[in-house]
Amino acid sequence: MESQKIFVSCATHSELVSENWIRKFSNTIRLLIENYMGKPVEIATSFDQNKTPFINKANIILMVVSSDYFEDKGVREELDLFYKRANDPGTTVYQLNFTDKPEISQNKDLKSSVYNFDLENPFGKVDLNNQDDYVSEKSFWLKLVDFSMSICPDCYTKPAVDKKVLIAETGPDLQDARDSIIRELQHNGYSAISPFPDGLKNNIEVQFEEACKQADIIVHIVGGEKAQKVNGHDIITLQNNIASDFCQKNKKTNRLIWIPEDLLIKDENQRLLIEKLKRDNTALQGAEIVQMPIETFKDILLHRVKKKAKSNHADESKQHKVYLIYHQSQGKDAASLKQQLKQKDLNVIDPLIAEHKKELLFHHWQSLIICNSVILLFNKEHSDWLESKKKDIIKATGLGRNKPIANRILLVEPGDKPESSLKKEFKIVENNKQALDTLANDLISNTEL
Repeated sequence: MESQKIFVSCATHSELVSENWIRKFSNTIRLLIENYMGKPVEIATSFDQNKTPFINKANIILMVVSSDYFEDKGVREELDLFYKRANDPGTTVYQLNFTDKPEISQNKDLKSSVYNFDLENPFGKVDLNNQDDYVSEKSFWLKLVDFSMSICPDCYTKPAVDKKVLIAETGPDLQDARDSIIRELQHNGYSAISPFPDGLKNNIEVQFEEACKQADIIVHIVGGEKAQKVNGHDIITLQNNIASDFCQKNKKTNRLIWIPEDLLIKDENQRLLIEKLKRDNTALQGAEIVQMPIETFKDILLHRVKKKAKSNHADESKQHKVYLIYHQSQGKDAASLKQQLKQKDLNVIDPLIAEHKKELLFHHWQSLIICNSVILLFNKEHSDWLESKKKDIIKATGLGRNKPIANRILLVEPGDKPESSLKKEFKIVENNKQALDTLANDLISNTEL
């Protein structure tokens, strides 16, 4: 497999840029590009000896532009080679601006693509030895990943059917999260629609409604800081109202309103806005509010988009979906129960068996969203597990359901004595053939909850 050759150009006599930083930066770029392209990457930098032959064969040239970049003698020598390579159709030159000095924001004489990191001198701030620093310098890392994806646009996995997701504007505290969601969609081959490509100027309402018409799914992002005001309304409320009216008129149910888990609300008015949004049925037309970590939300969003890209089997979609929840120690009991329910033409959703906690949680949450009913096997030996599942079932609307799970069944063995709190939230059914037959028939006759 032929390797990609990337040359990283920098000022080697700079007081800002160190060789160690450039080496770490180059290695990070190499790992990202290898991941996206699926082929080996050779990389060299301005600090390497005998670099001219490598530049003459490079597929990609990255100019790490610090405020003193063009003053460096070594850079001026390299630029003569870059001018020649830029005219080669097999080579792409990128100017990565790590400075906001306008006089060097773009070298107009050089045929290159400009990418602005919008960070002044990150060389002394971002510790590339420790990627845990992502939390404190997340803008840098997100832009680095974003840039790496832009180098490899043909590496995205294209679904069979293209779907468009409208990502509404949000407040200043969640701009990075919004960018991350857009990147995730684009990396998976879907189109992310920005409602105001030219900024918040004229005809805001018309622009947003037009974007709603194009979208298969509409995503709103609600943060803890006040958003920009337009026509007397903050942009988040304005977009939500337009989308709500659009869904009501067109009978659409394709909206997700994401609120981050453990959201830090810095303004009391914003707190009131969020509480009002949660209670206002008119503003929630066609929408589900989901409050969870961003990575979980992105998983659910991708699942929804993929689901819309597939044609569901008609027979399966009509089946009553029962989510059967049991402890791993109850596997044998659950097996016979599943068989009995399936014989009644019920679609039984089983807990996922996987090594990674993220996969387990996503399957669990998604099952709570799509099921018509839940059957929870009582387990007096694992009371903490039972209590956690009870809470998940009761709070399923917070994961994205339109309404609470109406049929919540607690299956008990003879002699079991569940607590009053369980009796209050669940219908208690004894695990015997006659009771299960009756239950199955009741569920089948009540598919629409």
